[in-house]
Amino acid sequence: MSSSGRPPRFHGACMDIGSPRSLIGLNQARAYCREMGLRFQTTPSSETFRFGTYPTKSIGKMRIILPTPTQALPVEVQVVAEDIPLLIGLDIMDRYALQPLVVENALESVQEKWKISLERKFGHLYMCWTTTSFRDRKRV
Repeated sequence: MSSSGRPPRFHGACMDIGSPRSLIGLNQARAYCREMGLRFQTTPSSETFRFGTYPTKSIGKMRIILPTPTQALPVEVQVVAEDIPLLIGLDIMDRYALQPLVVENALESVQEKWKISLERKFGHLYMCWTTTSFRDRKRV
């Protein structure tokens, strides 16, 4: 729960060029599922990740759909107990040839030739969407 007593809102996907793997914190995973009208569930994972010097085990893997102008990208991310946003790491950026453009506050698809705006929040670049914007992007 947030300090207001309400469940946390989903913040979107943070572009994290410093992370080799894509991760999401448990609270944001639940918020994503709640806002997309999905049941929260994970599949088993034995992965361990390091945040600084602190190792943490994965709670499991889950599938997230990233809406883009040309398609909905299915991505598998590891869920961890830490309070972190959805971090899109190099694994997903490489797989889909996505390139964050920091100066332009944009995300570019090198293969699909599209570019979308990213939002700066919490000191990072985020791809933000809502259930409504997700449905709109799926129609493109």
